[in-house]
Amino acid sequence: MMSRSEGAHAKVRLVLRALAPIFVCAALFHVYRVVAPVPDEPTWRHALFIGLNLLIAAGLWYEPRRLLVPFGLLTAQQLMSHGGSLYTVWHMEHAIDWPSIGVLVLMPVVFVLLLRLRQ
Repeated sequence: MMSRSEGAHAKVRLVLRALAPIFVCAALFHVYRVVAPVPDEPTWRHALFIGLNLLIAAGLWYEPRRLLVPFGLLTAQQLMSHGGSLYTVWHMEHAIDWPSIGVLVLMPVVFVLLLRLRQ
C-alpha cells in the first residue's frame, strides 16, 4: 500500500507527464520559426529553445526530480522574456499576447509541481 505522500507524488508525476507534450508542441513551434524565420527574431534562439523544450519534455516524463533547478532558472528567464513581450504587445498594439499568457501561467505551475516532488 502506498503512503499518503507517495500517492501525492504519483499524482504530481502523472500531471507532469500530462504536461510534457505541451513542451514538445513548443519545440515544434520553434522548429517552425527556424524554418520560417521572422525579422528581428534570431534563428539561433529558436534553435536553442527546440533543444530546451525537448529536454524539458523528456525530463518531465522520465526524471522530473532532476529538473527543479534548471527549470527554475528557465522559469525566471521566461517570466522576464514573456512578461516583457506581454507588456510590449499590450502597450504598443493594444492586443493580448496569448502565447505569452500561456507561458506565464504554465511555467510557474510546472515549477510548483516540481517543488511538490521535493517535499
